[in-house]
Amino acid sequence: MRWRRTSERDIIRERTRQAEFMDMLDVEVTVVGDAPKGRTGQPCALAAWFRERNRTVPILTDEAWEKAAPLITYKPRGGDPKLVTCGILYKVRP
Repeated sequence: MRWRRTSERDIIRERTRQAEFMDMLDVEVTVVGDAPKGRTGQPCALAAWFRERNRTVPILTDEAWEKAAPLITYKPRGGDPKLVTCGILYKVRP
């Protein structure tokens, strides 16, 4: 299975796209304080797995999904399994 690594160029492109979207909405954001602290408690085991192996969390391409789909045995009720998997990988990214 071939995973696509997130490059710095992809990150910059995504941030630029987000900024353009905010400009289209004509939204101004004012930071009024510190960001809330994240959840405390049990650390994310999946994030730890990627960190311990010094691996980048992949972006799930259509080609990679075709190979991974047969391995997914859990089918979420009312949700697209690919969308759920992409969401999990998104949440694992630092």
